[in-house]
Amino acid sequence: MDKEKIKISRKELKMIMDEYVPNPDKDDDNMLLFKEAVQCLNTSDRIIFLIYTDVASEQKVADLLGVSRTPVHGLITRCREQINNYVKKHKQDGRDLEKHRGI
Repeated sequence: MDKEKIKISRKELKMIMDEYVPNPDKDDDNMLLFKEAVQCLNTSDRIIFLIYTDVASEQKVADLLGVSRTPVHGLITRCREQINNYVKKHKQDGRDLEKHRGI
């Protein structure tokens, strides 16, 4: 089975990254919270995580980066944990999303 090589241009990467910028005017509360959590990841982790969300394959991300799947899997797992913790914390804090949205 041939490995399908993926390539992502700077323009494509920017488009992917722009999709995950929080937009209080368009995003529902859950998406807004998720996007905020993604923005809290450090830049390199966020880029790799967002590429993963676009291609939906740890192996494809690993191939793109020229590494084995193992470190990519670890990074994706860590990012998911950080995002889940952020969302859980902010939901438990009872954050007033209406106030956050400027309503």
